[in-house]
Amino acid sequence: MDIVIGVIVNAVFLVVLIGGLVIWARIRERKMTTEAFTIRKPLLPAYAGTIIIAFFGFLLFALLIGPEADRGDPVLLLVIAAFLLAGIFMLVDTVYWKVSVDKNQITYRSLFRKSGTAEFGDIIHAKEVKRMRMNVYTRNGKLFTAAVTYAGYRILTERLKQENVTIEIQGGIL
Repeated sequence: MDIVIGVIVNAVFLVVLIGGLVIWARIRERKMTTEAFTIRKPLLPAYAGTIIIAFFGFLLFALLIGPEADRGDPVLLLVIAAFLLAGIFMLVDTVYWKVSVDKNQITYRSLFRKSGTAEFGDIIHAKEVKRMRMNVYTRNGKLFTAAVTYAGYRILTERLKQENVTIEIQGGIL
């Protein structure tokens, strides 16, 4: 019975978290127009990355300068290093990732993927996956992916419809 209650509580927490992120994104979109807008990731991963960096950085610092610390445990140091790297990645990726639209010019940047510019005329279609994220494609391949929790997602879908870009949905076309 305790497991069922735990699963229900976790499911409710995830629904509230995702719902809150979607509401945050829709509030930020109020200032945007279909002519000029920016798609950004929510800042929650950046905050989590900062907390992870602070916690595991302090833990590493305490481990290295503590008088009774066991500095010879390489597994513990590897775990701390992995968490520090994950926190840094979360922070940098969230802050760096951005898609800006100014009239017909799309400027996109990503941490590990390509960055550059494109025109709305270059977009051949978009694919909405499980109504949670959208992949935008040009003749050269996938341009970028935006999720429903990103500020600017709704404006992007409106603009794609204005430009008569085909948006595929699982099982049909929007």
